[in-house]
Amino acid sequence: MAKKILILDDDQFMRDFLCTILSEKFELQSAKNIEDGWQILKFWEPDLIISDLYMPGKTGVHLLEEVRKHKRINAIPVLILSGSSKSTDRINSFIKGASDFVTKPFHPEELKLRVDRLLESQNGHSGEKPKNNVSKHTAGKKTHWIKRIFDIAFSFTALLMLSPIFMVIALLIRLESKGDIFYISKRVGENYRIFNFFKFRSMYADADQRLANMKHLNQYAVAAETVATNIEEDCTSLCPACSAAGSTSCTSMVIGDNGKEKCEYMAMQEMKASPAFLKFENDPRITKVGRFIRSTSIDELPQLFNVLIGDMSIVGNRPLPLYEAEMLTDDEAVARFGAPAGITGLWQVTKRGKKDMSEAERKALDNDYAKRWSMLTDIQIILKTIPALMQKEDV
Repeated sequence: MAKKILILDDDQFMRDFLCTILSEKFELQSAKNIEDGWQILKFWEPDLIISDLYMPGKTGVHLLEEVRKHKRINAIPVLILSGSSKSTDRINSFIKGASDFVTKPFHPEELKLRVDRLLESQNGHSGEKPKNNVSKHTAGKKTHWIKRIFDIAFSFTALLMLSPIFMVIALLIRLESKGDIFYISKRVGENYRIFNFFKFRSMYADADQRLANMKHLNQYAVAAETVATNIEEDCTSLCPACSAAGSTSCTSMVIGDNGKEKCEYMAMQEMKASPAFLKFENDPRITKVGRFIRSTSIDELPQLFNVLIGDMSIVGNRPLPLYEAEMLTDDEAVARFGAPAGITGLWQVTKRGKKDMSEAERKALDNDYAKRWSMLTDIQIILKTIPALMQKEDV
């Protein structure tokens, strides 16, 4: 039986275009707005929903919110289409529960591949809906609760024992430089949830303002510059995607940051080449006290408050600043956000303090933890964390 897809777009041309490229393989229904789409969903349950992000009235974000709250259809993957390439639209869609995000205009073959991937992922690559969804979900909830009970007990005990250290560090920070004791920033954690992240301030108060003049020192930028150079050279000829489609010229064009027109395929490759993480050696923004509390990881201790209130776990993938998370919404990297955000984690105990750690290695370690985390894994990481903290790190 053919898979069923619901298409929501106020543009008649786009609805017809999607129906043309998908009708050969799938059973389709379409609607021009969210309200009409909900009427269809009352009697017809699709395997996938494709929705435009911007529509009159309720938008694709409203659709995501309503689908994810509805018990009967909350597991249906939703692919968002958008004529905007703004990273804020992309990350907000993932925060609200999007399964994928495609920028218009797009290559028909690319969309078909993404649709196939989502349907295979939804149905376990078997062509049938999994029969044991409930038992797997229940087991996952049980593991999460055990982890949560451990986190509360651990963080509460640690905060009581470490309170004298907190007071000493707070005094030292205040004596050395003006500014707040704690550094509070927005971070992105599990399932792209944004929360306030606490650390002891280890930098001067104007550190964020200095960042714009330091990006050339980013250790992750070296490889990206090489890729960007290759991309610039490739832009002088027909891009691979359009060439494979048999086109004589690139047809899907977008406006780049420099105001010039470029092929959408090459623009996407350029975005992926930009380093997602920031890492500096001998960072001049760090204070003397800050360098000490960083080398001993004392600056991380206030995150015990994040653990206690449920924003984070003791073990997990590091929660990322918004500007880093915006770069990690592609298929390769999105898996890392399926794991809890943590104070310590797999990459910290395996690669901490090593200058040769690449961005690809860090992504791989994050994804590996997201796929196989368990309480046994967490205990093993905790036991390895203390020796890892003893390694000298000035990166």
